[in-house]
Amino acid sequence: MAITELYPHINVEILSNGVPLQEYVNDEEENSPGTVTKYIEAKSGGDFAVRYSITKPWPETCLVFQISMDGKYVHGKILETNLFHGREYTSTVDAVTFSDRNKHFSQKFCFSELVIDESHASSANKSLLKSLKCLGEITVKTYKVKNVRQSDKEKRKPHMQNVGNISEKALKGRALSHSARLSAPVATTRVSKALAYDYVAADKQPSATFKFKYRSQAALQALMIIPRSPNPIPLEERDIESLSPEEMRELLKRQKERDGAAPKVKSEVKRERTGDPSKASTSFVGDDEVSFVSEKRRKRDHVFIDENGLETIDLT
Repeated sequence: MAITELYPHINVEILSNGVPLQEYVNDEEENSPGTVTKYIEAKSGGDFAVRYSITKPWPETCLVFQISMDGKYVHGKILETNLFHGREYTSTVDAVTFSDRNKHFSQKFCFSELVIDESHASSANKSLLKSLKCLGEITVKTYKVKNVRQSDKEKRKPHMQNVGNISEKALKGRALSHSARLSAPVATTRVSKALAYDYVAADKQPSATFKFKYRSQAALQALMIIPRSPNPIPLEERDIESLSPEEMRELLKRQKERDGAAPKVKSEVKRERTGDPSKASTSFVGDDEVSFVSEKRRKRDHVFIDENGLETIDLT
């Protein structure tokens, strides 16, 4: 979970399938006392949720949590002081709700894989370049607020830009792999009322900021955030006790194939030894030694025998 140095009683984490995603740290990034940055792994099409928790000492004022994705504000949650009791207060947000013509809808958070066009060399427009600055980030900011009151404004559908195809030139070498998006709207009856409030801080600066940079596993490895996958140890070199049943069957299969190939090699060597000696010039003695056993005879096409039985060879 992400915790700032300045406000250790507030923590935020990203969940997927109800389980907190593992967080990684980039040692090259510096954080201020009120800001913390974590890296998480994004999987295409996977839903996610934001969970924040508060423990004692309880804050003396109301708090508002504002969630932004890829630089776009998508959700706000106000926690009034009457909620702070017991050991811990926890809230999970996995979707946005909005109203349209007296109908209410909900859209879940999910990751979407970027489509990177390697052949497109033209630069991106200013609007896209601005959105790329915060692409791949989920940001949660908490503020101290007061004078919480009902608002007559209706909760509108949040706008998230569809980045579409992105050229490699526009990325400028950044290891981006995904964007955050909202699922298709579904009808719901759960729509909270809009609230208004005033900031305690005159400059309206957040008390704490939590940044989650989401990337694919390959991108995290390219950034040296997580180690690259090591080469697997061959089955033959592993401890037998550590092998699974499937790995044990594979190992036995390989041994059987090697044992079946050995007699075939011996048979081929034997046939070479017992072949026509007039066509062979060498023979195997041991596993590695070779000795000469015969040579091809010279053709005797020019040999003559006289009446006394003497052989005469014509060398011309």
